[in-house]
Amino acid sequence: MILGPLQKSNLEQLSRLEQFNPPVLALNQIEGLSRQGLFQIALAPEVAVEQTANSAWLHGHQRALLLVPDSPLGSRIEQHFQEYWNHLGGRILEIQHYDPSTTDFSAPLKQLLDLDESRYRYQRLRKVVWEIKFEPRVRHDADFVFLQADYHQGRLIRPQLMFYKAGYLPVYATRDIYEGHPNPKWDKDMDGIRFCDIPWLLNGEFETAPSVADFEEEFGRHSGAYLRLAALGMDAYRIPFTLLGTGNRYAGVTGVLRPGNDGRIRRQTTCA
Repeated sequence: MILGPLQKSNLEQLSRLEQFNPPVLALNQIEGLSRQGLFQIALAPEVAVEQTANSAWLHGHQRALLLVPDSPLGSRIEQHFQEYWNHLGGRILEIQHYDPSTTDFSAPLKQLLDLDESRYRYQRLRKVVWEIKFEPRVRHDADFVFLQADYHQGRLIRPQLMFYKAGYLPVYATRDIYEGHPNPKWDKDMDGIRFCDIPWLLNGEFETAPSVADFEEEFGRHSGAYLRLAALGMDAYRIPFTLLGTGNRYAGVTGVLRPGNDGRIRRQTTCA
């Protein structure tokens, strides 16, 4: 078996072949691509979106607020969440975008929480009643916030949500919210945010793989994004000898793996 390629552009070139002999395990995936002898496993952000959405749905949430960056990745995440959440039967009440280069997220948060609408109602009332006390009222028609943010942004956004008295709203985020290493000092402001990630980064222990600490002792300390790629390599090495031989399931470092009839290997990650 051939392992690779990693880049989607290379996989697109490879997909022009009609036959794959020897078989190929690509480390990326293309939706709708199915060839005899071609297998695909990936760390696509869409998988993270779906499993975060599933977690929110299983907790009984139906009405979502979306806060995503104004970027190509943000647009990709937003579109996939909308499609998947509608498929589950949920509702999206509002979507707001933030500038990923800033540290002040007050404007999109006020709009997301309808604080701007609250102030507008107050200003209209002031024209009729002069003596009136005003305190902005946060919306209470939503069940949770779906957040796409990295750990730098998450450490700023969550406290601002609390400042606007939106602490009652659960926050569900994609894997980008986690740096890849436990950091209680800096991450305390994000306590309570639920996200889904590969079990290897969440202190999972595996007989077939070193711990994250042992791995970094040999190869140096790395970001979560790099560690996820390393984990993908570990699973790719094991898959030909386990999953593809039995056709059942394999508890890998990137999640519980199952082969699909189309050659794509599904991953079930861990939520934390």
